[in-house]
Amino acid sequence: MVKHRGKYIAVASGVHGWAGSDTKCATADSPLGTWTKQADISEQRTWSSQVSDLIYLKESDTVMALCDQWWIPDKADIDKSRYLFLPLDIDAKTGRAKMEYREKWDPLQAAK
Repeated sequence: MVKHRGKYIAVASGVHGWAGSDTKCATADSPLGTWTKQADISEQRTWSSQVSDLIYLKESDTVMALCDQWWIPDKADIDKSRYLFLPLDIDAKTGRAKMEYREKWDPLQAAK
């Protein structure tokens, strides 16, 4: 869970072992609720990963999702597992959250 622009954002995924799964999201004005469920905020089973943490970066007013990506590209070697660091964009007008896959991005540069 993370607080961003006055809203609390919580994410979770289904139980699929170490396989990727879609990311569920809910938002609230207070950690105690009332929580509003949103549509899935990722694509392609969160790009073969699962969100393990959300990090607010004050320098860029950005929320970054830290995603575990197990055994990619070689399922025979767990040492080849890695992380995806992806932006979690919040639409200021609607309050809707959406995770976006990017090959490269600078999390310390403010979103445009």
